[in-house]
Amino acid sequence: MVNPKSKGGPKTSVGKAKVAQNALKHGLSTMSPSSIDERQMVDQFSQELIHFYHPKNPLALLQIQRIAVCRAKLARLYQVEHVRLQIVHEELEQKPEKIAEKLVGMSGVAKGMLIESVCTGQFTLPCGLTPIRLKQICQEINSFYGTITSEKSLRQFFPVLDKYLQDYATRGLPKDANLFDKLLAIVARIKEVIEQGEQYHEAHRSLIERLHGLLHPPKTEESIDPEMQEFMEQLKIVNSKRNIPIKSAEKSAEEPAPNPIPSSAILLKNLQVFLELSRHYEQALDGQKQYEKIKALMLQSATLPPSEADVLMRYQTTLERRLSAAMGELLALEKQGSM
Repeated sequence: MVNPKSKGGPKTSVGKAKVAQNALKHGLSTMSPSSIDERQMVDQFSQELIHFYHPKNPLALLQIQRIAVCRAKLARLYQVEHVRLQIVHEELEQKPEKIAEKLVGMSGVAKGMLIESVCTGQFTLPCGLTPIRLKQICQEINSFYGTITSEKSLRQFFPVLDKYLQDYATRGLPKDANLFDKLLAIVARIKEVIEQGEQYHEAHRSLIERLHGLLHPPKTEESIDPEMQEFMEQLKIVNSKRNIPIKSAEKSAEEPAPNPIPSSAILLKNLQVFLELSRHYEQALDGQKQYEKIKALMLQSATLPPSEADVLMRYQTTLERRLSAAMGELLALEKQGSM
């Protein structure tokens, strides 16, 4: 049976030296060199003072050693502070949302777009929209006048929107879905991403998750807002009169009649989401310069956490007092001619 008392730790001089350093964290509180670099600094400072004073008194040599250690510890302290500040800077660089929180007058979705542009180098719009195409669609909406009575008139008044609806593969809908089924699904998705963006300060999820959440499968009819529900109900009523099942992929053997269109007022209400998305995008563009300015100011004013700064300040004060005392004693020996 092994005697527990025999497990008393290392027996060799090397092992004991290692154990002696177990409680050492940074070496600032001890008055002996705590690293090779620190030992080299102590030796360098000692040689400089010995070369200057040429001491012969052991007390003078002791004071020189004390001065050299204090100087090395202070140099080490400044290095620690510098490294910690560099870490703070790096964290700020890696977390652009902290900078975006300082931006005023910007919507949550605009901040999300801005942060994504910082992270990826480009702005990403939902549903395959590009800035140019979004701008063109908004121009069509703003210049629209008249009445939409059929898909043909929709194509006539909104050629860019028509081309976009045909090009974009809407998830959850068949390839031959009519334009208004596609438009309804896309509008619902854009509204979703705007709603998620406006919750920017409350939901601390990643930016790309929030923006790309729009590309998830479309909402069910029960989750569509009242305005969208009204749009869907009108489609159902008109389609039921023609015995055309909504979202059906089957084609009639006869020449299909033009797909019925809800009222122009409801159409324009739903198209407003493109104008809203454009406003958020313009805000994100305008916020780029403000973001860079605030970032520069935050980097300049970055400080250590109060707890760390307080600890380092206490060490600095203690070391400076010891250095001052050792220098005073060395000067007193010099004045007495006891060097």
